[in-house]
Amino acid sequence: SDIFLGSPIWFTGPKLPKQGDVVIFETPEPTGSTLLIKRVIGLPGDRIATQGKNILVNGTALQKSPIDTTTEQ
Repeated sequence: SDIFLGSPIWFTGPKLPKQGDVVIFETPEPTGSTLLIKRVIGLPGDRIATQGKNILVNGTALQKSPIDTTTEQ
């Protein structure tokens, strides 16, 4: 089954999110909004599944990596 937390996000501009990017977005709630911080693991058309403790993207186990702490200027 599909699970989506939050409202759809529409990105505009020259740079769209890619796998591994961290995005921050707002979710509407009855008592106000909440900011969520999530890592992008799939893009439109990708098939996401779990197998044990692994996340599979298009049948391949997602490699766990630390968050890149560099910033773009």
